[in-house]
Amino acid sequence: TLVLGRNGKIDGHVRARNVTIDGVLVGAITAVHVAITASARVKAEIVCQSAAVESGSEIEGSLCCKPVPAED
Repeated sequence: TLVLGRNGKIDGHVRARNVTIDGVLVGAITAVHVAITASARVKAEIVCQSAAVESGSEIEGSLCCKPVPAED
């Protein structure tokens, strides 16, 4: 799990099971679940299984969100 706080900044690739962005991220995110808060500023390529984006956040880049199919 990675939580980037409101005053935090990351320039690079983030890889974790759960990622919450409340600050500034420039780069890429690979995760199972991504949460982007209203105060977040993201310029990234995001690959995940599920995502939550709050109104007011700034996002530039791409989002590829593919849930894992349930097994029978």
